[in-house]
Amino acid sequence: MRGNKTDLKNDFSNVFRISYGVACALLIVIGTFGNIVIPLIVKRNKRLRNRTYFWLVNLSVADLLICSVCLPITFTNTVVSLDWVLGEVGCKITSYIIHVSFSVSALTLLAISWDRFLAVVFPLKLSSLTAGETGRTTYAILAAIWIFASATMTPIANVHSVKIKLNSDGKTSKICKDSWSNPDFEKYYWVFLFVCYGLVIILMIILYCAIGNVLFSRKIIAEEITITSNRRLAHLRSRTKTIKMLCIIVVLFIVLWSPYFVLKILKVLKSDKNTKISSKAFAATSMLGIINSLCNFVIYAAMNKVFRDGVKQLFTRRKKVFPIPLQNVGL
Repeated sequence: MRGNKTDLKNDFSNVFRISYGVACALLIVIGTFGNIVIPLIVKRNKRLRNRTYFWLVNLSVADLLICSVCLPITFTNTVVSLDWVLGEVGCKITSYIIHVSFSVSALTLLAISWDRFLAVVFPLKLSSLTAGETGRTTYAILAAIWIFASATMTPIANVHSVKIKLNSDGKTSKICKDSWSNPDFEKYYWVFLFVCYGLVIILMIILYCAIGNVLFSRKIIAEEITITSNRRLAHLRSRTKTIKMLCIIVVLFIVLWSPYFVLKILKVLKSDKNTKISSKAFAATSMLGIINSLCNFVIYAAMNKVFRDGVKQLFTRRKKVFPIPLQNVGL
């Protein structure tokens, strides 16, 4: 995920390398821990085994790949040695996994948006599409997401390789970078990805606006009903809280990943080929995107009491399942 490099020593100062290394180390520890804990909690807690949390487990798997595989490699290459030490295969795998993880996350968030849209706006339609809490449709969509993401990101692996760069001090350095034999294909490919990314964002915004409109209308109606209003309001508040949590996850994903994609598009579309975007800029925007890999765990813990109780239960010897009031379970 690096741009062109003309002088590694000038681009990566000691201060930048130390800061980048500390960030990598924290992300590796916290991100790996958090994304392992998420599926364990869902597995142990039957009340969390619904479609929403199955989608979120899929997100955690994609994030875990980045935190446990890609980040240690990035840490080694940036902090330990500026020379790429993991060979051609390591270069291709690292770049490929990061981009596949991004694609899986984006498509999973879109799937969650569509699932919540059906659940809130057309609940009967959702019931006809899924059998039980997870159903065959959910597993089929999960499989399709991974297959599509893996296929569309294949060019990333093909074009990344280890190159030798001559620094200003006369010494050479090995770097892992993309090298496209056809600049036009590079341009078309990244424009295609950027358009897809934009469409996913637009669709999610439309779906969540529709969801918010329906929930707001139902809440007003429920508040005006005196009979059995407490139970209805509790259910609506629980669902609204879940939607708010999902919206925060989507917003953070957009905010943290967009700078990298904007920078990439500027790189391939710039008219002046002599103007180069620094490796430090690509490294910084890449790190922003990678930070997203630990955000979900923090959001779940901050906004969902059931999840917090699940974390406590996971690290205590008690095997008794915590009682879970209906109003605390996101649906």
